[in-house]
Amino acid sequence: MVGIKTFTKDKNNTDLHNMFYQKALDYTMSAVLQRNGTCDVVNADRIGNYFGHFIYDNKNFAFELLSKGLAVVSENENNPNPYYHEMLKYEA
Repeated sequence: MVGIKTFTKDKNNTDLHNMFYQKALDYTMSAVLQRNGTCDVVNADRIGNYFGHFIYDNKNFAFELLSKGLAVVSENENNPNPYYHEMLKYEA
């Protein structure tokens, strides 16, 4: 998702990083797996990864992750992300 950063699975993670990674993964899977949502794609890279805003249950799913402390805002004010200021409000 554009605008946020979460923990990733990495062999060099500490136990604490792994705990937050697993917590974010479990929450995301239980909240959105096999449910309808839309992804407004902003860009893609050369290897086929797509980046955008995932809209689920009529709101940006990044707000959910931010409000639960499972992500942080990773952009600055100069980025044209239309959700930037709202993301800051949800960041725990």
